[in-house]
Amino acid sequence: MSLSRSRGRTSLETQAAAIAGIAATHADRDTILAARDRVVSSPPFHSSRRARELFSTIVDLAVSGRTDELRERSLGCAVFNREPAYDTGTDAIVRVAASDVRKRLHLYYTQFPGDPVIFELPTGSYIPTIRIAPKSPLAPPSLPAPPPVAPTLQPLPPPASPRNLWRNLALATWLLVLIALAITAIYRASAPAAAQTATQKDPLGLPWSALLRGSQPISVIVPDSSMGSLRNLKPFPPSLEDFANKRFLNPDPSLSPALQSAWRGLAVGRNTSIVSARLAARVAALAVSHDKNFNVRSARELSLSDLQNASGLVLLGSSNANPWVILYEDQMAFRILTSPDSAQYPFIPNPAPGDPRDLGPGVPSGSTGPAWAVLALVSSLGGKGSVLIAAGTNTEGTEMAGDLALDPDKLAPILKGCGLNLSAPAPHFEILLRLDVTAGSRRNARVLATRCSPSP
Repeated sequence: MSLSRSRGRTSLETQAAAIAGIAATHADRDTILAARDRVVSSPPFHSSRRARELFSTIVDLAVSGRTDELRERSLGCAVFNREPAYDTGTDAIVRVAASDVRKRLHLYYTQFPGDPVIFELPTGSYIPTIRIAPKSPLAPPSLPAPPPVAPTLQPLPPPASPRNLWRNLALATWLLVLIALAITAIYRASAPAAAQTATQKDPLGLPWSALLRGSQPISVIVPDSSMGSLRNLKPFPPSLEDFANKRFLNPDPSLSPALQSAWRGLAVGRNTSIVSARLAARVAALAVSHDKNFNVRSARELSLSDLQNASGLVLLGSSNANPWVILYEDQMAFRILTSPDSAQYPFIPNPAPGDPRDLGPGVPSGSTGPAWAVLALVSSLGGKGSVLIAAGTNTEGTEMAGDLALDPDKLAPILKGCGLNLSAPAPHFEILLRLDVTAGSRRNARVLATRCSPSP
């Protein structure tokens, strides 16, 4: 989300304080969600389905750490089924519904002043403030039981550690990777012969036949989702050099004290997306089934020396959250770039006949609208191995590219169709994909353009 200082909107400092406040209350997630249910079930909200749905969605997105989706256009698409390109200047449905939510919240707390959780929706913002009163022996207010109301979005499962929001999300996503590591370790200990048999009976096609060559393990590099959150505070992304040297951990001195404090809270997180964790687990299982070692690492754990002679790399995510992708972009005909306002869009530096033109930005994760993805097999920095890149303009796009890489029945015909010699020892291929996203669900995926050739 691009935080604006424009008229009618709250200041950067106010929104940053709201984000930091949500993080501080994340240990009380269950308490907050229970309070949300009390609010939407209360008499002030009975007569307005729109107010219930908008309020539920805003709270769900906030406690799930998805504050970048708390924008007028994203909420219009997610809650009120508007098209991604609808004119927010003439269609004020989100602003009107938000004003209604503010009035109904005021009525709720007038009728139930003892509720320990206080929700506020500041004028000019869709990022709520959430305050929790000190615990007291008084029970929460008792409300009449209305007909059940289904929330628009399901919140993520509550994290295990009562620390800040982003660290909890990190634990949730890395848990999938840890489970994969445990399962594959057991597999190795109990069935090495079966793994060898699988290798002999099930030869791998591209890209894995190139990635698994040699003695080095498969290394899956998952993106650092904290980078996207930092761009909410300062849209221009840090350079690869700043990322590699960890200078991004220190806030820009031009930011206000409030924004610098919020920056420090966000920067300490080491989290990735659920999508990337799932893809890493699938790659790990594939490696083990073919008797190959593997490791999974966060992008922020790497240094340039880790990549200089590495082969068998799998980079997940675009340079927006995995800046190491920048090192390979000079080999790539299709790229995912980030604009100064943090939007991600596909870019073709040297279009060929038949390539699509004028591709716009993709919608944020969890929204509704178009998205793009790139799947590319390029040469390692040392030129002695291969690197697979699966990147999207949002997490749904990254998931689409990763799924394609792991589905030989779908990938092989595409590679053959662009004239690739599948027996080439180290081929180079790229696939540009378009997909439609509806509230986080993928559909209508199709190939827009390809590049295939033997690697130099």
